[in-house]
Amino acid sequence: MLQPPALLWSSGVPHLDRVLAGLVGATEVVLPAGMVRAYYLKGSFADGSAVAGSDFDLMLVVRRGTRPDAIAAVKRLFFHLSRVSPVPVDVAVCAEDDGVALWASGVGLAKLLYGTPVPPESARPPADLARRAMHVAFDGIRRLYPPDAVLGYPLRPPAPSSPWLGFDRRPVRGPDGGEQPGTGDLVAVVTRAAQALVMRAAGGDPARWVRKKGDAVGIAYRAAFGDDPWAGFVTAAIRRCREDWGYRLPSDPADRAELQGYCRQAMGFVDHFLFVYRTFALAEVAADDPLGRWEALRRLGEVVYPGSEVRAAVEQAARAGGPAGALAAQTLHKMESVTGRNMG
Repeated sequence: MLQPPALLWSSGVPHLDRVLAGLVGATEVVLPAGMVRAYYLKGSFADGSAVAGSDFDLMLVVRRGTRPDAIAAVKRLFFHLSRVSPVPVDVAVCAEDDGVALWASGVGLAKLLYGTPVPPESARPPADLARRAMHVAFDGIRRLYPPDAVLGYPLRPPAPSSPWLGFDRRPVRGPDGGEQPGTGDLVAVVTRAAQALVMRAAGGDPARWVRKKGDAVGIAYRAAFGDDPWAGFVTAAIRRCREDWGYRLPSDPADRAELQGYCRQAMGFVDHFLFVYRTFALAEVAADDPLGRWEALRRLGEVVYPGSEVRAAVEQAARAGGPAGALAAQTLHKMESVTGRNMG
């Protein structure tokens, strides 16, 4: 008689445990035997802060040497499993010998569901944590817009005519299994930008990295910046969207008006982050670090800043030649495409 995998950790909620065991079992049936070393649950369901609308955040640790196409297949598998799971599923896949990815995925705080645990000492923070956080926040903002669009600073809203300005495109699943527009993108953009700004102010200190969701982000932001005018917004927007509304669009007229205010403020916070990102990117272009220069040049061609300082830095990089010089030339071309039209 077939039996589901015996989980090593329980959520305390039988029907949630059945879903988790089913996800693990289906993956074990489909993937080659032994490919996955360990299954972990992280995030809000693991730390007890889940709300209505929260996802299962799973991390699969695969054996060293697992081929990239096999990892891509795992992600495709979980895309489809999430469609039939009563709880939406996000999955991260890490190799057992990739210490930086293990640290970034939070293996130290995750709950082992099934398999062989990863030694805690194998996870290590990246030396360039602040840089990575800045790029992750930038990329999250960028994904709100069409992939081929060259944007101008300050940004226009992703959907200017919508009452939610385009922050409602990530669906949230209701109790009946149906999906409806939600505030997941708003929470994610504000959280990542706040986290990146905290990391930059802290010089990339891993001890300042916030693992938990909700109020922890606002607390960390206020600790870093004190009476910064954005501190209250970060705390309130995340708390209301996540804890009070469960990532759903509220139905009460007063709450809807409040959410519209958060959407407008979010655009201001995005521009605040991008203003700081401009200073960061200029320093990366000028520094003697080929990877840092490349990553900054690429993104300076995705969001174009007004004024001569950024252009001069990119022109100097183009004159230096080499692969970075060729990328800088492409960035200049994109900057020209913005010149003569409205920014954003």
